[in-house]
Amino acid sequence: MAFPPDAAQVDGFAAYSGNHNCYVCALDGVATAVAKRLAPHAGATSFATTRDVVEPPSATAVLSADGATAIARIVHHGEAPTTAALALTGFVAASATAVTLASDDKEADNTAADVARVAPRPLAAGDCTVGAGGASVSVALPALSFTVVTMVRAA
Repeated sequence: MAFPPDAAQVDGFAAYSGNHNCYVCALDGVATAVAKRLAPHAGATSFATTRDVVEPPSATAVLSADGATAIARIVHHGEAPTTAALALTGFVAASATAVTLASDDKEADNTAADVARVAPRPLAAGDCTVGAGGASVSVALPALSFTVVTMVRAA
């Protein structure tokens, strides 16, 4: 099969970016040209384009070597604030603080005139709270943000 230069095939599916949209289809093994099957079709309705899809928040967590501190890193892709509920297993938090890097503009950058336009800022105490018994942490995530949550183990 001939693939367009910007098409990708993985496990029986092909994706083609086309005109800055994302087209995905299952490959059925027929020798039909993939480029034709994945090309945009005038008047056709697609289930979604990349502009319609907002990736859900993603998170990773690590535990310090001494087990006293847990760090969670959360990326929130949405354009509206949301709250993340971190469920802790095998770790009881005594306290939690958070620092976030966020902007209301996806294209924001720092300039010589405004070097702190996009800079890490601590979340207010009420925006990062430990749940009853230290088994969870609730974090207010600003829109378009990267947040680092530091949790200290209860003694």
